[in-house]
Formats: sequence, structure tokens, C-alpha cells
Amino acid sequence: MNTQKIWQGCIAQLKTETSEEEFTQWIKPLKAKFNGNRLTVLAHNEVVENQVRQKYLLRIRQYLKFDFKNSSIASVNLSVARPLLAPEPVRADQRPEAPKSFFSGIRRELNFSHFAVGSSNEEAFRAAQSVADQPGSRFSNPLLIYGGVGLGKTHLLHAVGNAIQKQNPSKRIRYLYTANFVSDVVGSLRQSKLQQYLEELEQCDVMLFDDIHFLSGKDKCTEEFLHLFNKFESRGVQMVFSSAEHPNGIQRLHLSLKSRFMSNLVIELKPLNMETRVSILKQWSESSVLDKPMSDVDAYYIAEHVHGDVRALSGFWARFTMLLPRENVDGSPHRPVIDRALDSGYVRRKSVTIHQIQAAITEYYGISMNLLLSSSRQAEVVRCRHMGMLLTKQLTKLPLLSIAEQFHRKDHTTVKHACTSMRKQIESDSELRLDYDEIIEKIHG
Repeated sequence: MNTQKIWQGCIAQLKTETSEEEFTQWIKPLKAKFNGNRLTVLAHNEVVENQVRQKYLLRIRQYLKFDFKNSSIASVNLSVARPLLAPEPVRADQRPEAPKSFFSGIRRELNFSHFAVGSSNEEAFRAAQSVADQPGSRFSNPLLIYGGVGLGKTHLLHAVGNAIQKQNPSKRIRYLYTANFVSDVVGSLRQSKLQQYLEELEQCDVMLFDDIHFLSGKDKCTEEFLHLFNKFESRGVQMVFSSAEHPNGIQRLHLSLKSRFMSNLVIELKPLNMETRVSILKQWSESSVLDKPMSDVDAYYIAEHVHGDVRALSGFWARFTMLLPRENVDGSPHRPVIDRALDSGYVRRKSVTIHQIQAAITEYYGISMNLLLSSSRQAEVVRCRHMGMLLTKQLTKLPLLSIAEQFHRKDHTTVKHACTSMRKQIESDSELRLDYDEIIEKIHG
């Protein structure tokens, strides 16, 4: 039993079911200790233990013992980790100098190289890279990235922080979740320490505010934030914000804040399209437990069945990689394991017929069915026909010979050539890639 794989699979699944803040605060710090077939989940203090016991322990037990039918785990308990023995005090003359850099709240593993880029997120990715290359530039300060949950806003903020710190170790960089800023302001007011708290933030050279829409309706916190913003602006401090919505769409957000957020770059992270989902899966497959990188065919197959945000893909990936060792698929296709992972947690789309695909192609491109199935060699007709063959190969289980017959072609080699040719064109032609994505959405309606 590979205990660490089991535990990491559990953590990955919980990440898909919780918010970024919840996961970072309560789930990520947990450790697992196995004693034979008994698991103890360790929290680093009583506060975390109480929260996990109330909200997550039942789900952890369900995942470990039932979701994967893990009969090898007899029990799952929760406890507070015993503190390590305190080290001997260090004499004053032995203490190292205080670090000159200020690098707070940044998650090291979230960097640009681990961000899978596709057409739906490329603009936001390039904007974040531009900020990291030239922090404080008047053309990209501030930068606000907005979009739905699980699309990578938080990842890009941390990536900016990591990239700037790598290039300029002395930069004072801080990541702050806006809900925590609100809580800190309220707590500091009660303790008469607000000025001290704000002065600490003012020292930053780069400020990364996540989920800025949490300032909506919070007048006192907004007032303090505006003062902070003005201080940062006067000093040329690079500011990067994320939001669930465009500033104009955030209800009860102060007009002065909307104006400031929109004073420069406002970039949307769009929902993941097919191409971006495939890009993410391919990147994961190249740095995972797979015996060899996943094929394009398998990656498109998964992307067609698993929709939603990155967390949905991550949840699938956790199931898939957990099932791999049991299948003993070294050197063989991954499809049987993919199907098992899909069956264990995802509702498959209704089956698609070749006639639905052909109808979608003719309607989208505005040609007749007779012309699509004819022997015409006009470039536009050939492109439509090749697109139809590729989609049929990917969305149905028909053998190549049957596809050839349904498209009035002579043999399976024609279909094979058409699919290879169309795949290469889609990879190099952004307009054709858009056609591909939109036709698939049209087919599934």
C-alpha cells in the first residue's frame, strides 16, 4: 500500500471541494502518519484540529475508506501533532543577521512554469508575466485579473510574486487575501493597532491582493484601503488584484475603488475551453506518475468529459492517478484507467452519433449534407469534411472503417490522414481551433 499516494490523493480531492482560503488555512497543513493500516491525521494546533473535526474529518474518512474502496485502511483518527523539543537558545553573538528581504504569504510552488496556458487564459498569463518582468511600470500598474472560481487567478498572483522575488531578492513582497485584510483591519481597530498594521503594509514594494471583491459594502475597510492604495501609487508600488467579477459588476463597491481598479489593465480569465483543458492535462501528465506522457487522443477524451474549472480537472486527476498502480498499465494505453476514473466520480455526457456531428458541421459552416459527403476537393469542403471525421473519431467509438463509410470515403486510411492533418491545423490556426471548440459545444448543446 503506497500510503503517501493515498494521502496525497485525498488532499487533491479536498482541494477541489474547498475554497482556496479554506484549503490553505485548514487542509494543506495537515500531515498523515500511518501505523500499519491505521491512519492518524495530524493538525499543528488545537484550533486547526477543532475546525477539521467539525467540517472535514467525515469527508476525509469517506474519501479514504469508501470513495476508493480502500479496505486496507482500518481507521482514520485526528490528533494534534506533538511539538518538537525546543532547541537550545542561541547566544546573541551567534544569531544570524535579520534577512533583508520581505517575502510574505507567497506559495513557492505556484509559479509561471506550472501554469498551463491556453487560448482562454493566455492574455491574463502574458499580462502577469509583463508585470513580473517590469514591476511598477505605468503601463501595467495596477493589474486586475478577474474571472470565475478555479480558473487560476490566485496562481497568477503567486507566480508574479515568485518571479519578482527571484529577480529582485531584496524586494518586499506581500500576498494578502482580501477577507483577511478586512479581518485584520477590524481586529486592529479593536486593539487600537490599526496605524501599526497599515504602516507595516506600506513598507511593501509589491502588493498582491486576492479576491478584492470582498471589500464590497465594507465602508471602513474601504476607506483604509483607499489610503493604502494612494500611498502605494505615490511610491510606485506594483499592485496586482484578483476579483470574481469585473469592477463594474461588483455590487456595493465604492466608486473610488472602481475608478482606481480600472485606471490601467483589467484582464479577464475566461472559462477553460477544450484546448486549455487539454493543455493542463498534458502538462500534468509530463510531471506525474505516468509511465509515459498521455497521448493527445486521451487528453482530448478526458477534456470532453470533464468540464468546469481547474479544480474539477484536479479532482479527476487525483482519482486517475490513484487508480493507476492497481491497473498495472506500464507500457499500455491509459484509456481503461481513464474510464474507471470517469465512472467513479463523473457523469458522462450523452453518447454522440455521427449524424449529430455531420448535422452540426453542415449548420456551422453553412454547407449542404450532400456537399459534405460528396467527392468535391474544394478546400473549404475538404476542411469541413476533415473536421467532421476528427470529431467523429474523438466523440464516438466508431472504428475508422465505419467513419470512412459514413463519410462516403473508400477506406480507413483516408480517415486517418484527415484526422492527422486536421489536428496539426488546429494546433497552428487559432481561428480553426475556435471552430473546433464551438462545434463541440454545439454538439453537446
